[in-house]
Formats: sequence, structure tokens, C-alpha cells
Amino acid sequence: MDRLLNSKLVFVQFPLCNRPSAIATLATTVLLAGYQLFAGFVVAGLVIGGASVSYAIDNVQVQMIGGTVHLGSLTSIDEQNIVLQSATGAKQLSIADTNVLTFTGSVLKESAPALELTLLDGSRLRGSGFRGKGNEWLLESSLLQTSSIPPKVIRSLTFKPLVEKQLAGWNDALSDPSQNDGLVVTRPSGEITRVGGTILEIRNGQVSFEFDDQKLEMPSEKLLGLVWFQPNADRKSPAIEVRTVDQSQFQAVSLKVNGSDLECLSASGLVSKVPLKGVVDIRFSASNLRWLAEAEKIESFEEQPSNWKFSIDLAKQAFAPRFVSETRSTGEQAASDLDLLFSSPGTYSFRMPEGFRRLESRVQRSESGNVQSKLVIQVWQDSEKVSESVLEANQDHIDIKATLKPEKKIRLVVTSSDPMHLGTEIQWKQPRLLR
Repeated sequence: MDRLLNSKLVFVQFPLCNRPSAIATLATTVLLAGYQLFAGFVVAGLVIGGASVSYAIDNVQVQMIGGTVHLGSLTSIDEQNIVLQSATGAKQLSIADTNVLTFTGSVLKESAPALELTLLDGSRLRGSGFRGKGNEWLLESSLLQTSSIPPKVIRSLTFKPLVEKQLAGWNDALSDPSQNDGLVVTRPSGEITRVGGTILEIRNGQVSFEFDDQKLEMPSEKLLGLVWFQPNADRKSPAIEVRTVDQSQFQAVSLKVNGSDLECLSASGLVSKVPLKGVVDIRFSASNLRWLAEAEKIESFEEQPSNWKFSIDLAKQAFAPRFVSETRSTGEQAASDLDLLFSSPGTYSFRMPEGFRRLESRVQRSESGNVQSKLVIQVWQDSEKVSESVLEANQDHIDIKATLKPEKKIRLVVTSSDPMHLGTEIQWKQPRLLR
């Protein structure tokens, strides 16, 4: 494993900007052979960082984080805005508020290339083959063109699609604590096993693998996949997700249009190029948005009511603000489906993620009960009160928007003048944090 642990390959890590954008030039000059980012340029009529275009890209749909959808022709993109031309005129849309940019003429292929390469940043790249050795690995694909892939960014490789009954065994192989690379094979009994060793080379469909000081040669069709040993496997960071028609998903920190191609740059310096006609959509929300349910929780407690029977510690915990889902599914809930429920007045505090500066949510009353009390809703940043809103007794909901600072302790406080806490149950609907 010295090959992986003591590699002399240098990685350039890109710091996340306070306001990262999909088409932004990175603040730090990145030295990559054959790949330079410019402050502004014009290619094939589409401007990135510039101010004019010679023609528009038709059939574009832009869905904003708030749910609004815009249709039209894409005429320009700069560091902060997307501009669409529609029947009603030009629309300037903030990239920081954009959820998904969709090229409606592109459709995901039902039959994707069999091989799937997974990187530490969460990218999942499809291809027809994979080859290389040492510090240089290449993905073979009719759609994607990637630069040389260093082993320190690779998580795993599967040679053929996994069927449902193989998923549990494959996940066990990925989470195996072994301090080495792994060959993942399926035994005649159907059991999936990880064999520890060192991946040496892949060439012409043959995998060279060192096991117990012996070099093994195995055809890839006899393997389920490969796992690269990574001492720190969790290296995902906020990124822009580019999905292509061959079902690849690339996690980018910067994009640029070069002629008819879209070039994507990852945090590790990996470059991938795909024809614009092969892009299905660009999902900005992974970079622009965090659901409050994903943020670091600090504490949650119910306001002390005057009624003695609610003063028991167990009851206090039961009525503390907590995340709930209306779907009532027994499985794990997605953070985007969770609402923050205040069964009664209380406080919920969390740590504002790095790079995020806004909190938005609709606060609405529960449909249960006939009584509605007047509530005061506050947002605190450390010891500073940032906002205060009043939900009157005759109101069903109000919208909360607060501008905050990254890395600060944020408190959401709900208080009521009703001594019995009657009619005070409310939900923060899918509260979100924005750039």
C-alpha cells in the first residue's frame, strides 16, 4: 500500500468561494496542462464571464430553488446570473437561487455503459472500459473525455451493473475496514467476497493484482469490481452535479463551455469534457442549497410551560422541536422531505454551514385543533437577534427569511403568551439554507 500512501502526486485543492457558482472562474490560478480558466470568454456564441452572444441555445428550462420554472432560450451565463430569452422578454435568473438547468432536448439513455467508476467526490462515471497503472488511469467512453485519473481520487469500479441481490454484499465490501485495495468477487454460492491486496494494472480487460506477495492476473468479466483503499474515504464537498445521457454524474466546482462541449473541473483537478448535446441537466442545488435537517444540530428544547404536568424531563424531550416527514415512510427520509416541528414554543439551534448566508422557510400552523394563539418567531445569530416575526392568531402561515453569517450558532425561537401553550403547534416547512 506504499504505492497509495506515499505517492508523490500533488493535488491542487480548490477552496470553496463564499458564493460558488456554476460558471465561475476559480479565484486561485489552477495549473493544469491544457486547461486554463479565463475571467471572460466567448465560444460558440455562449458567453461565460462576458456580456454578449451571437446565438441562443434553445429548449432550456430553469427551475429555481423556490419552485418557479422558467422556459426559453439560453442567451448568456456569467458568474452570478443565467439569462433566458422567452416570449415575454429577457429574464435574468440568479445562479445562487437556481435549482436545475435542464436541456429538454436531451434524454437519459435507458441502456447505460456497463462499467461504472465512482470517485471520492461522489462522481459516478460510465464507460466501456478502464485501464492504467500507477498514478495514471483512464476511462474509456464514447461520450466523456477525462484527463488522467490519479488513484487517490478513485473509490471503486464495477465492471457490470449490480443486481438488487448483490447490493448488500457490495456495500459490505466497500465498508470493509481492510487497509488495502480489494478485488470483489462472487463465489459459486452467490456470496460476495473482498480479497485484499494491491491493484497494479488494468490492460486489455486483464486485472493485475498483488496478493500475499504474488501477482495474480484475472479477466475483468470474472470480477464484480475493484475497491481502492483510501485512508480518508469521505471527501465529498458541495459541488455542481452534471448529468449526461449515458447516466454519468460529474461533481464539478467549475464549468466552462468550449465550442460545442461543456468542460467540468472537479475539486481534485480532474477534467471531464462532454458535448452539450449529451448533457441532460446541471444541478446547482448541491452547491447552492442545504436543507436545515442536514446542518449540524447543537440543541433542541421546549420552552418551560407553566403547567406542572409538562415539567417532567421525558415530556420536555417529547415536545422539543424535531424533524418530521408527512410521508410517514418507515425508511430513511430525505432531508428535503423533512419539516421542523414545534409541538409547543421552544428553541432549535444549529451551526450555519460554511459558505451559506440565508435561511428561508414557510412557517405554518398545524391543522389539528381549533385554537390558534399569537406566536413570536425569532432568529438569533449568537447573541444577536437577526429577525422577529409575529404569527397572529388569525394567520395560518408566514414566510421567514433571514440573512446570516457562516459558522455562527443560529437559534430558532418560538414563544407564546398563552400560559397553557394552546394552539401553538407549527411547522417550518422544508427549511433551507442558501448561498
